[in-house]
Amino acid sequence: MGAVKVKNRRATARKARAVLDRPPPLQGWRTTDADEVALRRWRGRTEIVAIEELEPKQPIFGAFRVQSGSGSFYEVEIRSLDGSGNSCGCIDHRANGLGTCKHVEGVLAALQQRGAKIAAAHREARMQAMETAAFGWDSSPVSLARLSAELWDQIKTEDWSLVSWQGFVSGWPGRLWDFDKHYRYIGGQGAGAMGYGAPAAVGAALANRKHGRLSINIQTDGDLNYAPGVLWTACHHKIPLLTVMHNNRAYHQEVMFVQQMASERNRGADRAHIGTTLREPNIDYAKMAQAYGMYGEGPIENPKDLAPAIKRALDRVKRGEPALLDVITQPR
Repeated sequence: MGAVKVKNRRATARKARAVLDRPPPLQGWRTTDADEVALRRWRGRTEIVAIEELEPKQPIFGAFRVQSGSGSFYEVEIRSLDGSGNSCGCIDHRANGLGTCKHVEGVLAALQQRGAKIAAAHREARMQAMETAAFGWDSSPVSLARLSAELWDQIKTEDWSLVSWQGFVSGWPGRLWDFDKHYRYIGGQGAGAMGYGAPAAVGAALANRKHGRLSINIQTDGDLNYAPGVLWTACHHKIPLLTVMHNNRAYHQEVMFVQQMASERNRGADRAHIGTTLREPNIDYAKMAQAYGMYGEGPIENPKDLAPAIKRALDRVKRGEPALLDVITQPR
């Protein structure tokens, strides 16, 4: 009985909103385009029964099947969220000259509602990420959350671009930074090959240079060892790029895999470091950068030293040159 009452209240609320949101009645035939568009927006919110995505891989800019209150079905193409460039197969869209109709407006309203829900979920996820980032904030080696947060604090007002993959840094930039433009992130390697990261970062930084964008590379240590000569390339061609080493002194993906296999087969996980770690001796990536002619600083183990080091390196990059910070980090 309670569920029926709730359902009835919701139905009544929808009817009330439909009345309250109704645009003023049109007086005669002398209406403006704005009046006509407002009417179709209201009808789109109140007269559309169902909307079906026809291209699931294109959930926003794609094709939709719309069912109106009369039971008829129409196909809508959404190409823009501002109302221009969209189309519908109905007679009204073809004849009114407005570039819209109630079916288009119904889909746009549904997308806006879905977008609001997604935005709210993202805000909640970001708040949770910020709370999680506090764990191990002052730890040494430096946590990847702290590294990402310190970077964000100094680049958030810049026109920046992350030119490295997030997979090996636990996705912390994606959890803490605001990726509001398409060029903010280069993405990852298609085949998962090692040695791709550093050359790809330099190439992306070269592409960003003509746009004056600040390129950021969170560079894994094992990957850089495949092709360290790319540091010379960046210096030789004066490619502005900030490289911050995620130096966990291991091919840690392999460390974890060997530990898992050893545990499953009772073979002794204490030997998982053989052939998978980069220790004895430790690699000094700041000196490696300097050897190729690049500004290099580190190794940085105290997280309190990170912010001023980032500022010094960014000053170099903003002058049009590459720089590298060697940060000793947590494994993940």
